[in-house]
Amino acid sequence: IKLASGENETITATLTEGTTGKITWESSAPDIVKVENGKITAVGESGTATITAKVEGTEYEATCKVSIVQKVTSITAKNVTVGKNQTAKIEVTTIPTGLVEDLTYVSDTPNIATVAEDGTVTGVATGSATIIIKGKISTNVSTTCTVTVTKTRTSVTAEQIAANPEKY
Repeated sequence: IKLASGENETITATLTEGTTGKITWESSAPDIVKVENGKITAVGESGTATITAKVEGTEYEATCKVSIVQKVTSITAKNVTVGKNQTAKIEVTTIPTGLVEDLTYVSDTPNIATVAEDGTVTGVATGSATIIIKGKISTNVSTTCTVTVTKTRTSVTAEQIAANPEKY
């Protein structure tokens, strides 16, 4: 889980079938992330902590890593050119840099180019599409980039052309 300082989220622990007992919660760094009955609160400015849910009187436990991320104040992205049926990664720069909140990516014309959660675009048809990039927490901070999808180019050798002149 990634949280900005001051944010909280509730997680749940589910006992596997046949297991009974009271679940206790513990943070490896309560000065960074505190936990109470599954409610995690980011109290530090940065860092990570491991939250452990234990079943009292047993060896059963599960963990969840929590990272404190910074909210983005600025996002910039470079335009991308990609071939049809090929992929490319959008180059994004944020302020601040380092461990920041996750970003969302949306294509305004997915019939031209689609975009994955990690910013990888796939060319669907020739043309151009605009990708809108926003902070998941700071939803008012955004930017756009243009993806130009070109015809896929294939490299061929003189031998390949000579062997199959009708194709080329």
